[in-house]
Amino acid sequence: MEIPGTIIVLFLISRVSRLKILMGGNILSGVSLLLITLITNGNVRIFLASLGLVGMAISFPTVYLYSCEVFPTVVRNIGIGLGSTSARIGSIIAPFIATMVIYDAYYMYTLTNVSIMK
Repeated sequence: MEIPGTIIVLFLISRVSRLKILMGGNILSGVSLLLITLITNGNVRIFLASLGLVGMAISFPTVYLYSCEVFPTVVRNIGIGLGSTSARIGSIIAPFIATMVIYDAYYMYTLTNVSIMK
């Protein structure tokens, strides 16, 4: 589902503001993934999950382009490297946090909230 999102970014990047593309991709993925919790139909849930993946695929390349414009030249490499490292660490830890629900949901929510507060 990353190819449709990347194609959408390629068409929109020169026509629309990068911030609007980033906000649109994040809102699309956030709303569709939140709606999964409310919908019980399996086909609709698969569609919403795919839509969320397309939104993430829209946001991911846009973040790299937008962050190059936001950071000053002196700290650009540090800022982009730190953001990339944080994203990779988050993707490594995410499956472990998801499996914590099996043991106790309290630990998962506590760990998630502590990581957000830092």
